[in-house]
Amino acid sequence: MQTPIDRLQLSQLLAEHERRRNAATKLPSLRNSLFAEQRAVLEDRSERIAVDAGRRGGKTYTGAAWCYETALRHPRSRVLILEKTGSCEAAKVIWDNLDHLNKDWGLEMASNKVERTWQLANGSSIKILGADQADLADRIRGPAVSGVLFDEAGSFRPSLLANTLDAVVEPALLDYRGRILMIGTPGIVCWGPFYDACTGGWSHHHWTCLDNPHLPHAEEWLAALRERHGWSEDEPVYRREWLGEWVQDARSVVYPYNPDVNGSVPDGYSPRGRILGLDLGYNDSTAFAVVSYDDYGHVVVEKTWKKQHMIPSAIAVEAEKAVDEYTLDRIIVDTGGLGKGYAEEMRIRYGLPVEAAKKTEKQAYIELIVGDLRSGRVRIPPRGNRELIEEMALLMWSDKNLRKISEQYDDHLCDAVLYAWRWCRSAVLPTERNPPKRGTKEWLLEEEERMWAEQDFDPDEKWWLRR
Repeated sequence: MQTPIDRLQLSQLLAEHERRRNAATKLPSLRNSLFAEQRAVLEDRSERIAVDAGRRGGKTYTGAAWCYETALRHPRSRVLILEKTGSCEAAKVIWDNLDHLNKDWGLEMASNKVERTWQLANGSSIKILGADQADLADRIRGPAVSGVLFDEAGSFRPSLLANTLDAVVEPALLDYRGRILMIGTPGIVCWGPFYDACTGGWSHHHWTCLDNPHLPHAEEWLAALRERHGWSEDEPVYRREWLGEWVQDARSVVYPYNPDVNGSVPDGYSPRGRILGLDLGYNDSTAFAVVSYDDYGHVVVEKTWKKQHMIPSAIAVEAEKAVDEYTLDRIIVDTGGLGKGYAEEMRIRYGLPVEAAKKTEKQAYIELIVGDLRSGRVRIPPRGNRELIEEMALLMWSDKNLRKISEQYDDHLCDAVLYAWRWCRSAVLPTERNPPKRGTKEWLLEEEERMWAEQDFDPDEKWWLRR
């Protein structure tokens, strides 16, 4: 004879069974609501799938539907959505798409915004994570992973994407022979894991907003867009962003590094001195660049590295190690913002040979270092500089007049090198120029730099007792 608790348990089991059955019956209808190119992704049973679609093509909604279907097919599993950073706009967009999917189709997923998870009736979950998190490998340990979506994969740094794919994601997929979907607009460089996935080896899907039946006016709108910007149909930005094509635009690269020209040290190179360029940050990385120069105008970037969340004392200790290891003559520091206080602590408390970086006329000096890169005066051997070389490859101008640098990727190592190179160039190749007009922004910045350079601190002086 059944007890009351047995009947209660049976009732709960039947209710749970009915919920799962209802969710499964909604899947065909959900699929049928997608247009052909989206539906093809969900019907693709390949273990590795890549989608490079133009903007407004409905790729994010496709990714959200793929995550739901993958979680539904594998009870009590996890599906991970990896974004470039956990707080980026793409993470918010895909959360909203999952929310719309849930409400529109009555999928009965339970959301937790704090944990950024969606819980399905079958015990599976969908979780959004930032690939830049240092403890990512620890965060995905636990229940087996049945699928991973790399959302907006074209915005990932290629090295971050490669490391996350090989060292973190692949091992987590073993139990279910889990699947990976990379989806996004093509990146600005034609190399890296997303490019490789789209151009060979992975099951590949491609479409644009012109294929999206919900945008019947797309062709007319794109024509107006081209006219507004003065673009032809061959414009690289248009082809990449709106047609979803992989296009390398050499004109837009800020620092044109060529391994054949810049990748080795000059024959017979004998350094006259070494300095450290330092671009300060906390949430942004603090970047270090050891740079040497000779009497013939050559500058060699010997080593570059960067670290996040460094307090002033940690930066000073790191710089002190570099001074000892490389016998540095001086340290050129970005003293903008809070940098002035950081630099004073390094000079006074640690006795380091700190000078303020010259930041006036940055645009003009970028043009000069570009000339030195093209002529081979600046050399950047890959060993010790791989992050810098990647940063240089990704850093693009965001306007056709080549005046504004895109903020999509970091430029901290590039700035540290620019500060150091500028000092080296002035030491070897002094140039004459007209001083800025008194009272202008440029004059005020130069006055600040001059006054900063003229300060003479005694490391043993009790400066806090000054009156």
